[in-house]
Amino acid sequence: MSSKEKVMNNIFELREKGLSYEKIAEKLNKEKISTISGEGKWHRMSVSRLYLKEVEDQIKRVGLELERTQEKVKKKKQERSNLLKEVDMIKQNKHKKNKEELNKIEKYRKEVKQVKQKNIEIREELMKSHNVTTKLEKELNKVKQDNKKLLSKVKQSGKQLVENSIKVKQKEKSKKINIDGWSVQKSGGYFRMFKKINGQVHGIYIGKNLDKKIAQKKIKLFNKKLNG
Repeated sequence: MSSKEKVMNNIFELREKGLSYEKIAEKLNKEKISTISGEGKWHRMSVSRLYLKEVEDQIKRVGLELERTQEKVKKKKQERSNLLKEVDMIKQNKHKKNKEELNKIEKYRKEVKQVKQKNIEIREELMKSHNVTTKLEKELNKVKQDNKKLLSKVKQSGKQLVENSIKVKQKEKSKKINIDGWSVQKSGGYFRMFKKINGQVHGIYIGKNLDKKIAQKKIKLFNKKLNG
């Protein structure tokens, strides 16, 4: 048995025990079982995708087995029909009956009986295959529903993250920077300070980077010129 088959058997056993994909991923990582690619760790999505693919593959295999079984049934029915025709022909030819023909009839009867028994066995196999297919289809639908719910949660989380990011940016944008009574604004990639003095708005250029010490020095120079 390959390592992949061992991992899949493990996952199927855990699913039958009622474990969620997230719990299965945690258990595989805890037991240090390598992923199929041999890289990274197990996650809920990777376990569900692998499980879903295996279920689909099993359904395909069961379908192929059903087709082969139906072909066998068809062939056996034809053989039975041919045998019965031969038996009827022998019965009709009463004048040609002899010991050899009677033995042949008996042989055909046994073969017919065997065919009947084989048909019963094939029907049982078909019933078992049908039950397996029904079970797998239910499990497949359940997996699809789980994935749909998971994708919905992921989309909702992504939407929430985008909304939170927009709110943070809006808050940062709404913050006003003030240095020694001067209002700092950024325009065209450059910082400038503005202040209304004696009814007139004055501006001081800072530069591309906002350096508080440099800004305070420029304020002192401006005040010195204004008061000088």
